[in-house]
Amino acid sequence: MKLKIIMDSGKEYTSEKFTSVEQFLDESLPKEAFAISYVSVDLDEKVFINGMHVSSVEVIEQTELNYDESDPIVY
Repeated sequence: MKLKIIMDSGKEYTSEKFTSVEQFLDESLPKEAFAISYVSVDLDEKVFINGMHVSSVEVIEQTELNYDESDPIVY
């Protein structure tokens, strides 16, 4: 599943690491009050974010394009 993670600073990250929004929230939100919880958002684990600064999470739907090759306008 592809997620768009928007931080409170406005910076946006795209992640394919998580299978659901719930999994992302479980891993990114701190388990204790005032704890800092860093979570990697990429498969290579090179980009980490602080879960306390996530503003919103969106699911990016995958769309499939089907071309009709008999249409002369489609290249």
